[in-house]
Amino acid sequence: MIQDTWVDHGLQATATWIPAEEYDGEEPLVQAYALCVVGDLVCVIRSPYTGTKLLPGGTIEEGEDPVETLHREVYEEANLELSAVELLGVQRVEYSDTHPDYGEDVIYQARYVAQVDRADFLTEDPSEGFVFERSFVSLDDFPELMGWGDIGQELVRLAKQHKDL
Repeated sequence: MIQDTWVDHGLQATATWIPAEEYDGEEPLVQAYALCVVGDLVCVIRSPYTGTKLLPGGTIEEGEDPVETLHREVYEEANLELSAVELLGVQRVEYSDTHPDYGEDVIYQARYVAQVDRADFLTEDPSEGFVFERSFVSLDDFPELMGWGDIGQELVRLAKQHKDL
């Protein structure tokens, strides 16, 4: 079992990795994020308010499936068009109390790998009201850059298996 722990909004968060082939789909997904790759590089965005480095993606809206969410959110945040989207797995995130943004103490986040087809000029995210900084970093450097532990390493390992998307 692969797990990582961090603090989010003052709450302890513990993520447990569920490989794609083991996710039964019974628990509803709340968010979808992707390692958006170009060759051996992956896109990372950074919030201008917090400086936090993030994968592009976000919350699944009513009526959307996770892949639709992924395409919408990645374009809004990073202005990237994607193809060959593949589910790597799901993170079960358990918080020490009810999360203020999600209203739950356990959520499920899908993690995908996708090929970047086109990168457009950055524009303001319509839901956030600001422009995210976009950069591309080596897949090998990604887990350390993000401060992600074992799950970050697993994401990179799986993404490399799908490199030929």
